[in-house]
Amino acid sequence: MAILRQGLEGRDCDQNVLKMPTAKYLQTLNDAIEDALATARENRTAAHECNKQLYDKHMTVRRLVPRDQALVLMHTHANKMTACWCGPYTVEKECADNNYALSISSREALFHINAALL
Repeated sequence: MAILRQGLEGRDCDQNVLKMPTAKYLQTLNDAIEDALATARENRTAAHECNKQLYDKHMTVRRLVPRDQALVLMHTHANKMTACWCGPYTVEKECADNNYALSISSREALFHINAALL
């Protein structure tokens, strides 16, 4: 804004270097930046679609139904970076967003499908 103000006030010292008025240069620069951002958005969308197709090609749909037996990936108390498969536990019900309620030692625990193994 300060550069634009200088140009409007007649103190445009960069006009000789730019070979055009500062206001026109700033408008041209702004248009070029908007075009670059639009191109980047299009490229990001295209890359996302390509990656999604590659991921979905190798993905398998897993679903548990009530009374199924499933193993659960549980972290050990000694080290949270290590985990072991525990179970089998009984699936009580299917919840939203690929979550399942499992019966674990007389209580109901909620697990995502990624932490359960058929």
